[in-house]
Amino acid sequence: MQRRAVTAVLAAAAFVLTAGCSSGDGDPAAGGDRSASPARTGAQSPPSRPAAGQTPPAKGSVEVVRTVATGLDSPWGLAVLPEGDLLVSSRDEATITRIDGESGDKTAVGEVPGVEPAGEGGLMGLALSPDFAADRMVYAYFTSASDNRIVRMRYDAGKPAGEQLGAPDTVFRGIPKGVIHNGGRIAFGPDKMLYAGTGERGDTGLSQDRDSTGGKILRLTPTANRRRATRSPARPSTRTDTAMCRGWPGTARSGCSPRSSARTPGTS
Repeated sequence: MQRRAVTAVLAAAAFVLTAGCSSGDGDPAAGGDRSASPARTGAQSPPSRPAAGQTPPAKGSVEVVRTVATGLDSPWGLAVLPEGDLLVSSRDEATITRIDGESGDKTAVGEVPGVEPAGEGGLMGLALSPDFAADRMVYAYFTSASDNRIVRMRYDAGKPAGEQLGAPDTVFRGIPKGVIHNGGRIAFGPDKMLYAGTGERGDTGLSQDRDSTGGKILRLTPTANRRRATRSPARPSTRTDTAMCRGWPGTARSGCSPRSSARTPGTS
């Protein structure tokens, strides 16, 4: 009797597996519900994939269409101007160059003061303000004598070449610096907040240190004169405060002036 029961169970299991493997929707929950009608099963199928022209290219299929410019010295950051020209930072020269998107002609924009290039540090990421058409602000991440920091400068293309950058205003400072792993990528998100990837200067422990801004993704309000952030003691909360700067994942820090309303539990 036990043998027959085991055989019956195995047969039933094989039937379920066969039905599951032959199901077209690939949904385990749908595969287990054999009472579903064809219409219901169709409704649970995943959405169709994007058209071929919308899918990302396969690995190795990207090719260089043309070279826009050559002869650049330690190019690192790049920002695309509304008209299609490019702003390119030189990590080791601490300068920004404008490159014509069609001809590749170069125009010196200016030198960023306070940059101390060394090793993998120097003038790195660039980003344009989301309101660039109105405020003409260019943001830059660079290594100074004491830290890595983010500044913003007004760009005036009407001034003589090499003199088109205004004085920098500090947006955020106190990011650990080192000979290697200084981070430096910055970009604005759809929320108009500035995101910065910071390095751990070769000390991998900093990435897990919630009291350090090294080895993190920071979310910053793009206003000037923010002091170095330090983390206040975490306290549970059901509110969700959007802080003016926040480590990833969700480690807001004091000195970042938390704004109204959104704090994740366990952060401060």
